[in-house]
Amino acid sequence: MSILKLFKLSLRLFPGLFAVMTGYIKFANNQFTGTSFKVEDIEIVNSPEMVFLFYGNSGIYIYSVAILQLIGGLLLIFKKTSLLGALLCLIIFTNAMLVTYSFNFAPALVMFFLLLNISYLITLLFEYKRLINIFIIHENTSS
Repeated sequence: MSILKLFKLSLRLFPGLFAVMTGYIKFANNQFTGTSFKVEDIEIVNSPEMVFLFYGNSGIYIYSVAILQLIGGLLLIFKKTSLLGALLCLIIFTNAMLVTYSFNFAPALVMFFLLLNISYLITLLFEYKRLINIFIIHENTSS
């Protein structure tokens, strides 16, 4: 296996498995139940705790995100569906990166999401021809 093929596989496999894992965690034990604050305590909650409070009380929203992460991650793992998986994961994890940045999470976490999104972008660049074929309308030349 060439270095380029191994690199492409790594760019699909590790971020895809991460998306599947985080989606599963949201279903298995609701990732956002770690805070002891209640909605009434909103004035004394710091920004990251506020995010956990919001997501922990959001009900169906968090499960919708979990389903999208699972689907995106699984699509990304397989070569034939990697384009759709990369697009879906890029949307989901760009949102996660913006939330972590906007609500003053640890800079290392923001950087992690940035690198994750760069991996999705690189996967899209490798699938450039397929991406163009989806968005460009080809004219029928036989008249």
